[in-house]
Amino acid sequence: MIKNTTLFFVAVFILVGCASYKEQYREESQNAFPDNAQIVKSFYLIGDAGKSPMNGKSEGLIALEQHIENQDTKNAHLIFTRR
Repeated sequence: MIKNTTLFFVAVFILVGCASYKEQYREESQNAFPDNAQIVKSFYLIGDAGKSPMNGKSEGLIALEQHIENQDTKNAHLIFTRR
């Protein structure tokens, strides 16, 4: 019983000790995607495509068509998600 209680208080102390109420920011800002880099491949994930009406398109498919309408899709991949 004492061992479990001690372990509980040690765990709570460690968790509370790691908390900070002050904002913490990195000193220097880094751009996640360099400005001079080219996109080699694009991946499009689409869900809700299976619920298209008969002889029609779902809102997800229409939005995808509009998004890729004037883009080069040579190196693009389309992934259909499902539940």
